[in-house]
Amino acid sequence: MAGLLRETAAVPDAGCLLLDAARQLAIERRARRITLRVLGTNTAAQALYLASGYHVEGRLVGQFLLEGRYVDDVFMAMEIAAAVEQAAG
Repeated sequence: MAGLLRETAAVPDAGCLLLDAARQLAIERRARRITLRVLGTNTAAQALYLASGYHVEGRLVGQFLLEGRYVDDVFMAMEIAAAVEQAAG
């Protein structure tokens, strides 16, 4: 999904639309939760995920060496029951 978000960055609200579609699919499949990982340097994506109902569950500090510097790996999740309530409210 990361590559898809990157490719659609020029489309207004594309990230929100993709996250909404993922949430709807998870609801239809009766999933308990959705998880994702994002680079610590990608603050725009983290803000989008937080605004969409995800929360940070953990951080692996210095997990990746990218372009000569270590970058955190941020683990985020959304509980589906909370997502259903958020959509209804």
